[in-house]
Amino acid sequence: MQNKNNKQVFTIIGIATGVFSVFLITVICCTGKEIFNRSLSSMGFNCITINAVDSNLNTLTDEDMIFAIDNDSVVSAAPLMVGMGQASNSRVISNTIVGGIDNRSAKIFGVELLYGRLFNTSEILKNKKVCIISDEMAEDFFHRKNVIGKEIYLTVDGINELFEIIGISTAQNNYLMSAVGDYVPYFVYIPYTSFMNIASTSNISNILVEIDKEADFDTVGKSLTDKLNLKYGYNNLYKYENLSSQKEKLDEILNIVTLLLVAIGFISFVVSGMGIITVMLSSIKEQTKEIGIKRAIGATDFDITKDFLIKAVILNAKGCILGLGILLTVILPIKIFVDIPIIIPYALLSKILIIMLVFGVIFGVYPAMSATKLNPVDALRSE
Repeated sequence: MQNKNNKQVFTIIGIATGVFSVFLITVICCTGKEIFNRSLSSMGFNCITINAVDSNLNTLTDEDMIFAIDNDSVVSAAPLMVGMGQASNSRVISNTIVGGIDNRSAKIFGVELLYGRLFNTSEILKNKKVCIISDEMAEDFFHRKNVIGKEIYLTVDGINELFEIIGISTAQNNYLMSAVGDYVPYFVYIPYTSFMNIASTSNISNILVEIDKEADFDTVGKSLTDKLNLKYGYNNLYKYENLSSQKEKLDEILNIVTLLLVAIGFISFVVSGMGIITVMLSSIKEQTKEIGIKRAIGATDFDITKDFLIKAVILNAKGCILGLGILLTVILPIKIFVDIPIIIPYALLSKILIIMLVFGVIFGVYPAMSATKLNPVDALRSE
């Protein structure tokens, strides 16, 4: 009896380990997906951009931003100029991405300030040489975060200019940027008019359009580009890029990765569940005479099958509940005390749990069928 109980305990622990693995992988994948999506949203991936098919023919101006806003589905429109450059001071030089923006662009991108301020109207109109850098860049260049009033040199398109730092942003400290920080250079934001001045152009290279979440992004994008093409007398001068659709494609990839990882974890659960079959077969051997007595007094195949299926389901259910309990014991304290947006998808976990409980029935089918095949006379003779 003690040996039987030990087998059951180890089987329950094995199932709990498999369940915990599947649930933990699910939570990690869902959390990673949420972090990734939040990072993309903070980088302006919930909008569209409008630009010229041929940059040499581009004529986008501030008037076109006002033109774009004149649409019921458009929330806001803002300029966006982007270029590779270099940032330097007396001690450090580094590659950087320079973004020419205004305050509307900063809002769409989710730029959050740790110190200082955004650009004011005067600085934008007068092409002032002011900039916003990340706190990480401030640390690397000046060995402290609050460097408001300090100056750095920015080189864009071969033109080197001295810029005053008026803001320190935490925007680059999102999880996505932290994950790829070794591959993506610093981001420096300057007034888009200053960028245009450095690039010697009077045209905006991109218009960033924030669209109502209820609207169809592609429909609005096509409508805006058609109107701009008509305005300038061309058929295909301007195009739009649906950044939201790119986000959706990445989301689909993440869903596939999540499904594959959960499937791999599920294999460990199935392997652990094989222990139920072993325990049940062992139980049949130990209860052979008892089964014979039941058959002798009229127990049917269904009665015998039901008894062993119930035992298998209970054994599996104990393991599943224990695995879920371990998961919550580990995850909930992390969710409360660690500054990471841990996602516990209770609805998805419930569905997975139901599937696992169904597998408990499957694990008990073979032993139950084996029990019904016992000859009653031979079972009664067994000791």
